[in-house]
Amino acid sequence: MENIEKSEARTGIPSTQYTKETPFIFKLEDYQDAVIIPRYRNFDQPHRFYVADVYTDLTPLSKFPSPEYETFAEYYKTKYNLDLTNLNQPLLDVDHTSSRLNLLTPRHLNQKGKALPLSSAEKRKAKWESLQNKQILVPELCAIHPIPASLWRKAVCLPSILYRLHCL
Repeated sequence: MENIEKSEARTGIPSTQYTKETPFIFKLEDYQDAVIIPRYRNFDQPHRFYVADVYTDLTPLSKFPSPEYETFAEYYKTKYNLDLTNLNQPLLDVDHTSSRLNLLTPRHLNQKGKALPLSSAEKRKAKWESLQNKQILVPELCAIHPIPASLWRKAVCLPSILYRLHCL
C-alpha cells in the first residue's frame, strides 16, 4: 500500500485506502463511459484504459487466466502485495487508450503510405481476441479519470483535426 501512497505524490492520482472496516463499494454507474488508471503500476507514466465491459460474472476470486496464479486476488497479493477489501466486486475488461497522435494515416498503412503486411495484423488481432492477453482489472485498484471515455476519444482526435485545418 505504501507504493500507492507514493504514486499519488508523483502522479496526482488520488490514493484511496480501503480497509476491512471500510471496504471498497462498487457502483456500476461510476464505470460506465469511464477512463481508468491503475494505481499500483507505472507511476511515472500511468497507462489509461477505457472500460469496455463490466464482468459481473467474474470476481477477484475467479480463476486467473494464467496457470501461474489461482485467482485474481492471489495475483495481486503475490505480484503487488495488495490485499483486496471487497472480494465480490465485478472485474473490468479494459482497452488501452490510444497513444497514436497521427490519425490522418490509416492504421493499415505506414507513414509512407505503404500497406502493412496482413499476416502481422492478423496475428495481432488473434492475440487481442485471446483471453490470455485481455486486460482485466479490479475496480478497487483503479482511479477513475474525471473525463468520460466518450469525450476522451474525441479529444484524442484534436491534434490531427487542428493539423488538417492548419494545412488547408
